[in-house]
Amino acid sequence: MTTWKVFDRIKLHKNLLEVDLKGYKGYYLENRLYLVDRGFSLDNLAFLLEKIDRDIDFTPSKIVINGYTFDSKTQRELYEGINSYNQKELDKIELIIRY
Repeated sequence: MTTWKVFDRIKLHKNLLEVDLKGYKGYYLENRLYLVDRGFSLDNLAFLLEKIDRDIDFTPSKIVINGYTFDSKTQRELYEGINSYNQKELDKIELIIRY
């Protein structure tokens, strides 16, 4: 996470906030959501999109995932979910896969 914080120009002394996505732990700061652990499911994706819609304090403009822990099926589901969300909303969310 430290490398990603540096890459995204987040000051190292700032702590990422843990976000519960229906049992899956994400990390959020400065409109970036990091998903790094295994176990992300369609239920987590549905909860994530609902949280973005309903929580005014949760406004990720970038979602960064760890390509090593997300299999291709899950990456595709996440991409399709974000793409579908972007088609109906004015604020677009960028999905980034990092290795």
